[in-house]
Amino acid sequence: MVAVVLAREAKSVIIGEGAAPEVISRIRDVLAASGGIGEVRDLRTLHSGRRTCWSPRP
Repeated sequence: MVAVVLAREAKSVIIGEGAAPEVISRIRDVLAASGGIGEVRDLRTLHSGRRTCWSPRP
């Protein structure tokens, strides 16, 4: 059981994981308030550290 938990955690550290829903919501709010952006359909993020969140350009 311990090995399964460690494997899951190691995978998210190596590959990265998506940002938390509240972070994605905040990103959408900031984009909507900035003007010039009509709609965000598919927001992809990669949370790669305690305070680092990336969103690649299309």
